[in-house]
Amino acid sequence: MKTTFVTDLLQNWQTTKPNLYSIADRLYQCIKQQAPELIEKVKYGGILFYRTEAESSVICGVFVYQQHVSLEFSQGAQFEDVYQQLEGSGRFRRHLKFRNRNELDTKNLNYYLALAIHS
Repeated sequence: MKTTFVTDLLQNWQTTKPNLYSIADRLYQCIKQQAPELIEKVKYGGILFYRTEAESSVICGVFVYQQHVSLEFSQGAQFEDVYQQLEGSGRFRRHLKFRNRNELDTKNLNYYLALAIHS
């Protein structure tokens, strides 16, 4: 269920970054469609999705920046990145950057979301 904080953040993005809002909203909708049971929280300026209330159970997050929207995967370094689209070189995290709506269809979003949700 969408919290007031999430609704407020999405509305803020729609007002302040309308060109990126549609990407962020689509990512949000895709995550909720694949895993409606996830708990969502606004944190670090984005929307984080958790398996449980425990801080260690975060699986991914949506963040809007100046020129792109990032879908961050907390354990993305463990993913089998068969499409070679994940970015980042940290110990755990990887992310997908979306600069336009077309990239939502070309970056194998459902594949990466399934890895995050079911791993």
